[in-house]
Amino acid sequence: MKKILLATDFSDSCHNALKYALALIKKTDLKFDLVHVFDISVVVASNIPTRAFSDMLDSRTRAVEAHLEEIHLKIPTRHRGSTKAIYGPYTANEIAEYAKSKSYDLIIMALRQKYSLMDRIIGTVTSQTVHLSKIPILAIPNGSKFKGLNKILFPTAIQNFKQLTKTEEKAINWLSTFSKTFAVSKIHMVHIDPSSSTDVPDITHKQRPFSHIDFTVSAAVSVEEGIMKFSKKERADLLAFYKPHRYFWEQLYRSSLTRKMLFKSRTPLLLFS
Repeated sequence: MKKILLATDFSDSCHNALKYALALIKKTDLKFDLVHVFDISVVVASNIPTRAFSDMLDSRTRAVEAHLEEIHLKIPTRHRGSTKAIYGPYTANEIAEYAKSKSYDLIIMALRQKYSLMDRIIGTVTSQTVHLSKIPILAIPNGSKFKGLNKILFPTAIQNFKQLTKTEEKAINWLSTFSKTFAVSKIHMVHIDPSSSTDVPDITHKQRPFSHIDFTVSAAVSVEEGIMKFSKKERADLLAFYKPHRYFWEQLYRSSLTRKMLFKSRTPLLLFS
């Protein structure tokens, strides 16, 4: 992992994500770049002459660049990358396309506590970027503080390592690389079984092909409730979701119980494919 992009809208949530990102890469030689996407309303743009709009766009661009530079200068020199101001009406699309064009390895974004349904979980722009981008996204809840990455919780559809598929192997390999980069102590895979009685104790497999990965099967009323309860029990520092496994992370986003528990726990999300 070499190139990291942090998308900001200059909000408190994004300021918090910036602090988290700085703490995350503190012990590495990594740098991260900043990007901000801005727009000029259609109403304004359609009611002024072309020349006036061009002047407005130049003025707005300079203002955004100046704001980005203020933030940029507060970042330690060894972690300081570049800044980019982008004009565009579709923020998520602009972020996804820019990240792709520059071959970033990771996008860091903020989670908010507004909007409805899925957007109440992950914020409008972040939610759309997750869907559009093939680049992994680390989403930081507002108020989340970096306390080290000792344990990553990785929900999975398989019930034991014998069912390991090429898709799972690909996910594990990427997550292992991420863990090595940021000195993660342990990855804990968990399969939530909603068909079993909740009185059934968790089963942790002793035989494992990966020394740094534990595997547990846990019973719960629902997959999303099981993930959140297990995350709290294990004190996970990060919830990782492999995007091809849409069943897990889409259910998680849409659950009202998850919204309540996620914002209370402030657990960051890592979504990758």
